[in-house]
Amino acid sequence: MQTPFGEILWRPLDHQSTMGAYVGQLAKKGGQGVMVNWHYADGAKVQPSDQEVARCARSERLRCPVAVLNGLAGASSLFLVAAGLSLIFGVSRIVNFAHGSLYMLGMYLAVSLSGTLGFWLSVPLAAALVAAAGFIIETTLLRRIYKRRSCCSCSLRLRWS
Repeated sequence: MQTPFGEILWRPLDHQSTMGAYVGQLAKKGGQGVMVNWHYADGAKVQPSDQEVARCARSERLRCPVAVLNGLAGASSLFLVAAGLSLIFGVSRIVNFAHGSLYMLGMYLAVSLSGTLGFWLSVPLAAALVAAAGFIIETTLLRRIYKRRSCCSCSLRLRWS
């Protein structure tokens, strides 16, 4: 199709169309921005070849298995959080809403420490630090409220603090 900006080509192989663009440098003249040293770049000349498009289309077949694996990884993380909540409730009969905060603290520590210590050292260190924080919370706060009726409100206060 012919347009004022040049010819637009349609390729049925990847359903792409090309259109050119004016490329140049921006400058300030007379207090206004103008384009200098410009030229027209034909989009058909920078479009990948049919062989490159076919090669990329073959790699698209991996997109679905990778998405499934990413979904399983996310679901396993949510399962670990849910299993931890049900385990805590089953053992102590306290709905401990601070569990999600500890999970978030562990992820934050792992990401923060990975810049200096590397990924493989920061993950176990973050888990150990969060386990120590959980132990301190358990011994100082939660054991005091096991037999009280207002255990849920105390745990919610811990969650929001």
